[in-house]
Amino acid sequence: MIEYSLGLITGYVVAKSLTPYSPRLRTNKYHIHHWMWGTMILCLLLFLDIDNPIIIGLFTGVVLEGLTYKNWKLKR
Repeated sequence: MIEYSLGLITGYVVAKSLTPYSPRLRTNKYHIHHWMWGTMILCLLLFLDIDNPIIIGLFTGVVLEGLTYKNWKLKR
């Protein structure tokens, strides 16, 4: 549980500090936010049966940080 918690905090902090500088995945209609691709990676980790708590914590932190914004929807 300690490893997961450290990964979660690290993922949140890294996402918070890098979000303004990350490349934008958007079109005129859609915007793929980092919480969306983070969720896809978490699903892939689950599918591949990777149970490293640090990696899962990192991506969970990225997803949680992305959901703190007001504009977290897919459609623009």
